[in-house]
Amino acid sequence: MRNKANRNKEFDYGAGLLDPIRAINPGLIYDADEISYIQFLCKEGINVTNLRHLTGSKWANCSAVPRARGSDGLNYPAMQLQMPDGQDHASGLFWRTVTNVGPPKAVYKARVWAPQGMKVNVRPNTLSFTRVGQKSSFKVMVSGTGLGKRVLLGGYLVWDGAHHSVRSPIIVFQNGFMG
Repeated sequence: MRNKANRNKEFDYGAGLLDPIRAINPGLIYDADEISYIQFLCKEGINVTNLRHLTGSKWANCSAVPRARGSDGLNYPAMQLQMPDGQDHASGLFWRTVTNVGPPKAVYKARVWAPQGMKVNVRPNTLSFTRVGQKSSFKVMVSGTGLGKRVLLGGYLVWDGAHHSVRSPIIVFQNGFMG
């Protein structure tokens, strides 16, 4: 088990929170628009009354929006996989899209530090861009039996390019740990 000083370090990283100067030029960004958050809330089972209250629209309805893809349904840098109660195996599929805001011609290769006992596959494992504003999608498959008696495991995916490295945490946690 990690010592107390290193516990939950996976939550110490953010979009430039540790280095605000580098945040001005991140290289890649994960866009999430209003519909993305609505899809996420619908996937989480929000009721129509709360959805309408949050969106400010009396017409908001989960059946009217396309279903969110993947384990979490949100285009967000962090990927969180919850182990079901009483099970020692979990798997999740995360769909992500990044937008190039760095150099017009850029190539990023995926490097993965998988949480202990877990397998992580990224497809495709190379993203190539020819212009600023270009989008590229990828999927991250996480599976394994790594938790044991622990409640949290962390790893990360890094998209490495010539000018930027973009880090996304991969968190595996026991049911009940996140709230």
